[in-house]
Amino acid sequence: MKMREDKEKIRDSIIDKFYEEDYDEGLLNLALQQSNSEDITYFEKKLSLSKNKMDLISDTDFNLDINIIDIINEAEEINNKRKGRLETGMFIFVALMLFCAFGAITIFLDIRYIIYFQITMVTIAPFILIPISKAVLTKGGKAS
Repeated sequence: MKMREDKEKIRDSIIDKFYEEDYDEGLLNLALQQSNSEDITYFEKKLSLSKNKMDLISDTDFNLDINIIDIINEAEEINNKRKGRLETGMFIFVALMLFCAFGAITIFLDIRYIIYFQITMVTIAPFILIPISKAVLTKGGKAS
């Protein structure tokens, strides 16, 4: 335990000497006279190498000019394009299904049922579409 504390004191003194602070000269001289001189020079070399590496890092200019608003706008634009493609695909799918259904009704039943359906839709549609369009336009309490 005593040797470990002595080594830590010697290392602290070497670090203090390296950074030109007050250090225990007697302790370093005693350590140099003993067989620890190779360890001390090795530790001093490691200190100088680490200082050189830190100087390289501090000299490097990290120019991080990030515009977050542009990134958010681009993400929203991509999301809107994706939604637009999905809505267009769904519209085409529903339109084709209605067209096929009208064709099947015409072939299997009679054209009168399509005329009845159109009269019903023209009569009822305004009462249904007005509240739906109002809800869509004021989505979330904001006008789009």
